[in-house]
Amino acid sequence: MAGGYKAEMEAVDTVGKMFAPSLYIGSILENHEDRVSILPERIKKSMPSPEPKPSEGGWLYRVLEPYYSRECVDNVMEAMMGGQISSGASWPRKLAAEVCELYKVPVALPTSSGASALHVALLACNLGPHDHVLVPALTMVAVANMVKMVGAKPIYCDSAEGSVNPGIDDLLKKATPRTKAVIVCHTYGVACKDIEKITALCREKGWWLIEDICEAMGTRADNGELVGTFGDFGVTSLYANKPITAGDGGWVHAREKKHHDRLKSLINHGFDPAYHFLHFETAPNAKMNGLGAAFVCSQVKMLPQLMQHRGHVASWYREGLAGIEGLSCIEQRQVDAPWVFGVETRDRKNRDALRDHLAAHGIETRNYFYPLHLEPVNFYGDDVGIYDVELPHSEHLAQVGFYLPTHSFLERVDTQYICSVIKTYFQPASTVGESPRNKGWADKAATLCSALSTRLDKQVDLNATLYQRLRASEAEAQGLRIEMEELRRGEELRAEALASKEASVRAWEAGRLKDLPKLQMELREQFKSEAKAHHRELQQQASRRLATAERRFHEEVHDLESELNQARYENALMGRKCHGSYQATAQAEAALHQAHQQMNVMNQELTFLRAEHARVQEVSLFSAAGATCEERPSKAEFSPLNGFGRFALGKMSIKAETGGIPLDSSFQETLDSLTKSTNPDVILHGLRLVASQGELFGNQQGIAEVVARHLASSTPEVIAMAVRALGVLGEAGGHYADHVAAVMRWPNPEVRLAAVEASGLWV
Repeated sequence: MAGGYKAEMEAVDTVGKMFAPSLYIGSILENHEDRVSILPERIKKSMPSPEPKPSEGGWLYRVLEPYYSRECVDNVMEAMMGGQISSGASWPRKLAAEVCELYKVPVALPTSSGASALHVALLACNLGPHDHVLVPALTMVAVANMVKMVGAKPIYCDSAEGSVNPGIDDLLKKATPRTKAVIVCHTYGVACKDIEKITALCREKGWWLIEDICEAMGTRADNGELVGTFGDFGVTSLYANKPITAGDGGWVHAREKKHHDRLKSLINHGFDPAYHFLHFETAPNAKMNGLGAAFVCSQVKMLPQLMQHRGHVASWYREGLAGIEGLSCIEQRQVDAPWVFGVETRDRKNRDALRDHLAAHGIETRNYFYPLHLEPVNFYGDDVGIYDVELPHSEHLAQVGFYLPTHSFLERVDTQYICSVIKTYFQPASTVGESPRNKGWADKAATLCSALSTRLDKQVDLNATLYQRLRASEAEAQGLRIEMEELRRGEELRAEALASKEASVRAWEAGRLKDLPKLQMELREQFKSEAKAHHRELQQQASRRLATAERRFHEEVHDLESELNQARYENALMGRKCHGSYQATAQAEAALHQAHQQMNVMNQELTFLRAEHARVQEVSLFSAAGATCEERPSKAEFSPLNGFGRFALGKMSIKAETGGIPLDSSFQETLDSLTKSTNPDVILHGLRLVASQGELFGNQQGIAEVVARHLASSTPEVIAMAVRALGVLGEAGGHYADHVAAVMRWPNPEVRLAAVEASGLWV
């Protein structure tokens, strides 16, 4: 048979020239022993032994089981009934949206497999025949295959000591000037411990970083971030043995939105969005059909809970296998939830014997990956000699490692049974308990999965609600941070504006000082004309106010007379009814006396208003007094509400009496004794003195403090005169502006008028 091998191969002409030719030896040699007999000795010595066979009746525990819910089946039925079965249906787009939400990436596109996802990611990196890609030696052969299919060369890196993944040291050792990309696989769902360092290295060197998370969907790195979010691209598989599955399929996602259009074209024959049948590059057909997308779409939101269960399975295995001499468990990271749970024996002989022992009890296992640099394809392809490279850690793990059943149907009792079978191999004196399952139990469990998935869906919904609340809180916190930043910036701008305004004011003041003599002349002329105009306006307003006050006085007198007549009538009526009752007469007389008192009060108010009117008319004396420009008030002091007439008249009066010399503090002592008196007339006299002459007093702050005490008086005349006195005291009286504003609510018109006038003096 070997003699005709070469001639038979030379006769084959149906296969054209291949870029990286290899040989399917099974088409020539049917016996598996013949297939490996011509391989190099190094490969033959390290290649794995034939797989163990199950006990009679098949496997009790299969190494992996597909897991899905009733919703998955319902979605497929919906897609079929609605004709949504192709890659152009809505389900692939829904799947892409779910992936983007889970991984917080802007771009995700479903593919026909994990390998095709890696293929289009490598194509998007624009790799050529002379480019090198650093890949793990201990991983699935699809990784190396896809690198070769884009024309680049895989450079195999050894696993770090104590890890199933390469470390940054070996990557640096294997890097060449032709290195353009790095693929990190997170083998068996164990996060690469150096992923953050590798990410930083790739950015420094300008290398592409692709994360193959086919075995690490939902796995988190030591820093808590999902793996697949560190690289430029992330690719995964949705094969039936994965935590979530479409039967077959996968996806590719990118960290940057700019890759969307290129990836979308690459998974679809290189179609151009503008020209349907115009192609600018060679590309595969890597699309996922609508049924597969419909089947897996609802599972994406279940992935965090499924990985949490994986974490429980890992902890159960670690607990059950602890203390067994000659057996160690797979690498444990900060977040311990591997896709499959691996164990490692001392040597290959014990590994194969332990696997046979487990198979005899119906427990299926799988060897660790065979290192890629030792694969026979390298011997039959164009990488002759690559198998002579020594990668000791990967080669050792391939000889001693295998993984146990790990899937979503397992419970603690299942792992306890499997661990007890393992213990009987290392400790023959121990016994194996009765199996908690019957053969085929996982298939039956699959039919009951709907109830579990319902509970899981509720948990997912609850988690989604909590997540939304968290996002809302984060958004609120971000909004507050933005608002604080805006406030800080606003304060800075206001400070800058204030500084600029202060500089402008200083410059303006400096300019105004130069023009002061001229301005004084202008102000004198302006003051004369404005004084006349304001005087006329004050007279008119005072006349109107007086007329209004007299009208109100007559109305109130009329009302009081009406009440008095009514009281007299009621008194007469009461007299007739009571036949001269003295009590009724006394009450009527009291009411009459009270009415007379009210009339006296109104007469006093009218007298005061007439006196005020007379004072306003005397403002004209101001111009005749010959006051200087400095003594004249500003335009604001001529407001018809500020009582300037009283101010000017009182000021001239006091200057006539004192010769313009301010009164000393002895006046305050006299005023203090007057205003502390309990006699309203004495208090009123002192307040009138301040209202007419207070601007010329010394120690105005002390005078204002004494005057302000009488704002709490119960006598309207005292309150009104205290308010006017505070208005005349200027800035010292202005300190009590809030107290004056409060008395504006008094019903007494004199009090309100005094408060308005005082406020006008402070403007």
